[in-house]
Amino acid sequence: MTTIPLTVLDNFFDNPDTLRDWGLSLEYKPDPDGRWPGKRSQQLDQIHPPLYNFISKKILSLFFDSCDNLNYHIDLVFQLIENHQGSGWIHSDDDVFTFLIYLQKSDPNCGTTFWSLNKNQIHFFNNSQDIENSRSRNSYHLNKSPDIKAQEDFHRNFTKEISIPDKFNRLIAFSSEKFHSANNFNNNASSR
Repeated sequence: MTTIPLTVLDNFFDNPDTLRDWGLSLEYKPDPDGRWPGKRSQQLDQIHPPLYNFISKKILSLFFDSCDNLNYHIDLVFQLIENHQGSGWIHSDDDVFTFLIYLQKSDPNCGTTFWSLNKNQIHFFNNSQDIENSRSRNSYHLNKSPDIKAQEDFHRNFTKEISIPDKFNRLIAFSSEKFHSANNFNNNASSR
């Protein structure tokens, strides 16, 4: 079931430079299990509730007439990805919808690509090798023994639909069940 249409909105924040600088001042930690690449800040509802409420309501207002009676919780963090190479792993998320706001200034080739499962596939895990390849993702995120062949084998289950380039202060929102991946992490010069 698709609940949120793919949405791209430029110039999301009125003060993106100030927000970016504040975000970069936060403490970041990696996921110890490697569920995602790089490091994330603490949840914004814990460290800055007014900012959390502002961003949440601004995003929800894109899809709902009124946010006043909505009961919601949004996982809202800053993410910093450094010292990664290659592309992101194709995945879906567990939430109702996902949104990203790009606050990186230097590399417009680090956007997001959307994928569809190949028609000959019944699931994105179709055999034991697919499951094993997927387990390599966590090691890849932790920068431990990245297995590019496992990623390439896993990605053969999908067909590219559309790629959205990142742009400073651009929001993209989409249904979380939609398969997606980072275009690239080639960020030796700049963090994603």
